[in-house]
Amino acid sequence: MFNKIFSQIRGAFFVILFMITSPALFGQNGYLPRESFEGASYTLAVYEVNFEGVQNSNKFRLPYSSVKGSPFFKDEFLWASFYDAKGNLSGRQKAKMNLASHEIHFIGEKEMEYIAPIALAHKVVLSHEDKNDTVALFIRQVPGLQYNLKPLTDYVQQLTFGEAVLYKHTKRYVASADSMFGTLKRYYFASITNYFLKLDADADYINKLSVNALLSLLPDSTGLADWIKKNKINIRREEDLIALIEHWNQANAIKR
Repeated sequence: MFNKIFSQIRGAFFVILFMITSPALFGQNGYLPRESFEGASYTLAVYEVNFEGVQNSNKFRLPYSSVKGSPFFKDEFLWASFYDAKGNLSGRQKAKMNLASHEIHFIGEKEMEYIAPIALAHKVVLSHEDKNDTVALFIRQVPGLQYNLKPLTDYVQQLTFGEAVLYKHTKRYVASADSMFGTLKRYYFASITNYFLKLDADADYINKLSVNALLSLLPDSTGLADWIKKNKINIRREEDLIALIEHWNQANAIKR
């Protein structure tokens, strides 16, 4: 009789435990509305970053408050439309892109900050709340995108649309320097930025921002050098680089 009662109690305990920890139920009742990211589980966002300094043989974590600058693409939360790898809309939430961890923070239950599930955030379109504009589009695991002979799985920002697609990869990291009197270390966020040009299955890493480098990557670029000179294009300026790629896309669309 005792064994039977114990068995029933143990069974009820595991049912309750399943209901508490099941990701599907947790996602329905928890951080997001049921129609967004349904069935997923989430982790809280942590405002810390790993740091490996020249004088620090062991890794340690620094709070963002101890690091000058910002790890985010934009510090304010924008409206974000999330898409999975199949292009399906998986949710629309207030979010911001962390370029240090390459994670997306979003506002969830009780206005707390969480990390968006990677599987449901393959592509993210950021926009202002009351405007039908696009501030930025980020996408991860672009086919053919490589850096140092390895697939680049981080988020990259898509800067142009058309036959020639320009991608920008930004990685924020913590750098350090001595204080004025050399008694303390000061930490700040620095950035590494790389551009990639995709015309077909593979994407080319633009290893040098120069006119000759761009012309060598763009086929059928007759007259492009004259257009660059006429419009005083400075390839090192991102807005000019985008203008050049957009001009090439428009010119080649007309030819076709």
